[in-house]
Amino acid sequence: MPLVSPDCPKSFLLVTALAAVAHLPFQEATAASFAENPLPFNLEEPQEGEPEVPVGLQAADDDREPGLPAGLGPAGADDGAGVDSFDRSTRAFREFGGFLDLRSGSRLRDDPDEPQQSLGELRLQLNGKIALEWITARAVVDVVHDYLAEGQELDLDTSEGSIDLRTLDFVVSPVEFADLRIGRQALTWGVGDLLFLNDLFPKDWNAFFLGRDLEYLKAPADVARLSLFFDDVTVDVVYGPRFNADRFLDRRRLSSFDPIAGEISGADTPLPVDRPDRWFVDDELAVRLARTVGSWELAAYGYQGFWKSPEGFDPDLSVALFPRLLSGGVSARGPWRKGILSLEGASYRSIDDPGGDEPYLPNSRWLFLAGYERELTTDLIAGIQYMGTFIRQHEEYLQNLPDGTPAAAASDHLMTLRLSWQNRAQMLRLSLFSMWGITEGDGYLRPHVSYALSDSWRLETGANVLHGDQPHSRFGQLERNTNLWGAVRYSF
Repeated sequence: MPLVSPDCPKSFLLVTALAAVAHLPFQEATAASFAENPLPFNLEEPQEGEPEVPVGLQAADDDREPGLPAGLGPAGADDGAGVDSFDRSTRAFREFGGFLDLRSGSRLRDDPDEPQQSLGELRLQLNGKIALEWITARAVVDVVHDYLAEGQELDLDTSEGSIDLRTLDFVVSPVEFADLRIGRQALTWGVGDLLFLNDLFPKDWNAFFLGRDLEYLKAPADVARLSLFFDDVTVDVVYGPRFNADRFLDRRRLSSFDPIAGEISGADTPLPVDRPDRWFVDDELAVRLARTVGSWELAAYGYQGFWKSPEGFDPDLSVALFPRLLSGGVSARGPWRKGILSLEGASYRSIDDPGGDEPYLPNSRWLFLAGYERELTTDLIAGIQYMGTFIRQHEEYLQNLPDGTPAAAASDHLMTLRLSWQNRAQMLRLSLFSMWGITEGDGYLRPHVSYALSDSWRLETGANVLHGDQPHSRFGQLERNTNLWGAVRYSF
């Protein structure tokens, strides 16, 4: 069951979280998914002597915070670049850096709805941090020349235009055991490797499937984050005064299934959506309680807001919707049999469809994830995951499904496999991430090669290979977007 009633005010979530501190012992294309399936996929560097944390999740800036899951660390964290300085006259610490990234990609399959070139951009990122005794300010901004999207108007919510504001926030510590971070920031939590259950912060699926750096899967959110650090428990409360949606698959850059037309569509028919955007009305609240017991990291989560990608549909207005969502869950991660075992579960309650009989809205569901990773040989890491999604009130859903609409299965099963290798000097890194949709019979391969010419120069290449026999399945609808990409980056 969800953590709280949908009619409960958001302040109750905060009170519940704080009270709990004192007592802790310590998708597929369906009629309800008239948008592209949000692909429930988390993103660290290998820890010495143990398997690497799921790719992309670097450690947080504050050492007291739990580590992030891999690939989702701050920009430039692994580049060895940047300039640090300390001004004794003002007791200020300054850090500046950035990179210049040239990236290009091409489709490997014919797509009449999209151009052959899938990616072509020159990106300059500038990042800086200034830390005084009482406040820390961070900023990360990308200046982008996208050869395939010239003339786009600036939109900081969708990253369209020549400026992508990744981070602009301020951190204060009103008391010794609390940090308050306010502004634009990228967040993530949970234990999955590119599988997200309780992590309901925005993702950029276009960047992910086009071949941009993995850090861009994390879309920024405009929120206030309060972190409370106690002896045994860390409490995080994140409030967004306005809904932060995914940068979802809207067919502008990646073709996908259009349930209305019953076929694959592309840029000529972009997905129309009705996005909740009223300040302090269409808001979000997320809470996490985390603690360590022995060698195990345990956490409990709660969220009240909206489905992050448009899972609903209004047949009268012919627009996709973001229905209201209430979720709660738990996770555990720790050593087991010479490896790392990860477990996570979540309950999604579809507030606008409590009975499961609204065919154009998503049903409530249970989600479960189990993952295991370990070192097979020197420098070779393997990780495997299973995720199951179980739709509630499935019979009611089938009874109200319009004729001719593809029906979702009562349960969906997904497996992933990751192989990662790097040479001793850590100059050459190879990885292969794969997904197999057991229920839908589709799949996804993400090979990646990275070679560091020096501390500043890096070459990369990779691919996004998608396959499926059904045009409405999770990966089958994206099959035409299979692409090969390459990049060169200079960090400073």
